[in-house]
Amino acid sequence: IQAPDDVVSAYVGDVESGTVLVQHSVSSQSALSLLPGGRDALDSFGPRKPATLTGADGTTVATVPCDGQRSEHDPRCGKGRGDLFTLGQLLAAAGVDLDAPSLSSVGETKRSAGVTLILSVDYRANLLTRSADYSYLVNASRLEAKATFFGSFASTFGAVPNATREVFSLHGVQLIFEQSGGLTSFDFFTLLLTFVSGLALVSISKSITNTFLLYLAPRRNEYRLFLRSQTPDFAPANQAERRALADLVASKRRKRAICDGQPAAPEQSTEQPVVSPLAPLSEEPTAPLRAGSRAE
Repeated sequence: IQAPDDVVSAYVGDVESGTVLVQHSVSSQSALSLLPGGRDALDSFGPRKPATLTGADGTTVATVPCDGQRSEHDPRCGKGRGDLFTLGQLLAAAGVDLDAPSLSSVGETKRSAGVTLILSVDYRANLLTRSADYSYLVNASRLEAKATFFGSFASTFGAVPNATREVFSLHGVQLIFEQSGGLTSFDFFTLLLTFVSGLALVSISKSITNTFLLYLAPRRNEYRLFLRSQTPDFAPANQAERRALADLVASKRRKRAICDGQPAAPEQSTEQPVVSPLAPLSEEPTAPLRAGSRAE
């Protein structure tokens, strides 16, 4: 293998005036879509307002929307459809100077060594207005913008030892296109499925937790006392049941007052005094009997 004796270099003049036509589309499917077939779509092909290109420093540039019709205001569109950029706009928005020294090749400028730009399109949808839009973002990358390939195989006088092959090394502005975001729309069936699935997961987790506390936990006997609470009979049939219900309600009220930070009412007994049949009906002192009177 012999090194090439002659190297031919060719350059494209005024590369900043070159144009780039970007075409892209995104679609989503929903049962509540306003479009036929239940699909929402957004693309750069039809008539629309200019999109915005945001640079690395936050500056914005408006694109040229091309709708396939020859425009007298911007004949660069021709019959193409998409968003039109100039390479100078992309380089300026990314903060790249082609005449600055290259970071990947020593002794060369970026115009000679090449540069890579990452062009991202971000899709955004508004659920309230049922509208969608997109914007562009461009940044510079440290990836090499270099491609090397071999040309056609040729031989001199049909002799293989004299065979030659051309090697092409391309350096330029490389564009990497990315898509992010998406079209979102409200879907009742998805909401219902998420809600039902959430209820099922909560029920399963509750069952697992209760099983562990009741049968596997070290203090399962204590847990059982607090896991379930029995309510009294609110339709007492006799005096004893009415007395037990009154005591329990009073105890609950005292506990609630303590939890709410209020002074608890003093405990009052609901027990009725037992009257002995031999005891006097009244504790008041009786008046002395007078002569000639008798006690009734």
